[in-house]
Amino acid sequence: MGKAITLLQRIGLETIKSAEKKLTVRAIDGLARVPEIEVYGVQDPNSPRFGRRSSVITFRFTGVPHNLAAIELAQK
Repeated sequence: MGKAITLLQRIGLETIKSAEKKLTVRAIDGLARVPEIEVYGVQDPNSPRFGRRSSVITFRFTGVPHNLAAIELAQK
């Protein structure tokens, strides 16, 4: 645990936070381009609320039961 903390401090938490935001924006943009997917939560990276969101992205496939979507995603 100590080595992990040292590594995080060496990289810099702001660097990690910036990279995480870029990945989150990329994932949301990609999901939003799929017509059958509805993304929940703040999606605009310019929104002041975007900085408070986590990198967890909640979405659903419209017209597909959640259990079937979960099975399909798990298999792929």
